[in-house]
This record gives sequence, structure tokens and C-alpha cells, in this order.
Amino acid sequence: MARLPALIDDLAAHDVRGRSTVEVAARMIREAGLIRTTKRGRGGEDVTWSDAAALLIGICASEVPRDAPDAVRRFSGLVPVTDDDPVLEAGLPSVLANVMAARTFRDAVAGLIKDAEDLLGLARSSASAHALRVRGASPDRRGLPLTIGFDFSLRLVLFLPQPGALIEARWEEAGSGPPVREFRRGFAIDRPAGMDIRTPAEAGADRAIEIAIGLRTFLRLHRLLRTPLVTS
Repeated sequence: MARLPALIDDLAAHDVRGRSTVEVAARMIREAGLIRTTKRGRGGEDVTWSDAAALLIGICASEVPRDAPDAVRRFSGLVPVTDDDPVLEAGLPSVLANVMAARTFRDAVAGLIKDAEDLLGLARSSASAHALRVRGASPDRRGLPLTIGFDFSLRLVLFLPQPGALIEARWEEAGSGPPVREFRRGFAIDRPAGMDIRTPAEAGADRAIEIAIGLRTFLRLHRLLRTPLVTS
């Protein structure tokens, strides 16, 4: 498993705000006790799937570093929106069944990171199913892109400023069933029945931000955490 500096390096390399912003946000999340590891460098603990999810949520859902700990707290505890549950068909891919079973948004994000290779497998099988239907032949698997466009898509969307989230996927399957399948799972603040849990855009907020995260990010973090540590 990786340690905290390795995750900071990766997230900073893909954040236009720069390394200093990501590093300060990660430090504030760590010092707030929101991830397991309590120290950096030699002697630091390995980062868990849940730690990686907290870092990803906090860095992506905050505009400035000081807001990162609060973003982790607000988003981690979001719960599934049960009134928009999809009709589950037989044979739902296990990686998406795991998302359905997650009790909180942080658990769902941790599962997407942990199961990222399975998501890539779903993307590859979706590309094969599309090719079989359109051309009648399997594509060459070598160099298959991670995002497959119209035959596979995966998005995790964070809504700001009112916290809300959505995980959605679209893929193709071969066989006698529906050729294209879709999955949506919403997460919102745990509120009493009857209270408004719509996203800011749906509620007509005058300032709504959507932040989308795709398969490449989950796959990078998965492989980073799966890489054995090399110690001298």
C-alpha cells in the first residue's frame, strides 16, 4: 500500500491549482484526524481505501485548502437517496452492486477505488459487446482506451455548495438482454422524510458547481495503493 506523500504527488499532478494547494489541503485533512495516517514520511502508516476516498473528496470538493476538512465531513456521511433507486436487473456487475450496498458516500468512493480494475474490466467487455453488435467482431484488446465513449462511461459527480453526489455508469452487454444498461446512485444529506434533498441545481440555487471524476482517477489511485512499498 502507498503512503500519504505518494497520493499527494498523484493528486497534485492532475490538479490545476498546483501542488501547494493540494499539499496544504491534505495536511489539514490529516491534522483534523479524518484519515488514519497521522504522520508523513518514514514511520507513517499506509493509506487505506477509505483514506484515499477522504483525500479525493476533500481535495475535489473544496475551493481552498482550509475548507477541505469540512468538505470531507459533509460529503463522507451522505447517504443513498432511496427514492431514486434503479430497478435492479439480474446480473448487475458486482462492482456496481457494491456501490448499491454502500451505506455512505465515502464507503462508495472507497469501493470505486478498490474495485477500479473491475471497472476497467467492465469497460473492456462493454467495448467488446459494442464491437460484436456493430461490426460482428471483437476489437483488439491491446491499447484499449480507458474511457470508451458511447459504449462505456463512468462518472462520480460532486454538487456544491449544498452537498450532494451522484455515481452513474453506462455500459453495453452482449446477449439476449438489453444491449445498453445504465446505473445511477444518488447521495444526499440524511434528513427526515419529506425534507428537500435535491442537488443545488435541481433546487434552483443561484450558485451551483458540479465536479466530475472518472475512471482514470480511480484506476490511478487503485494502482498506487496496490504498488508494494520499496524500503531501503
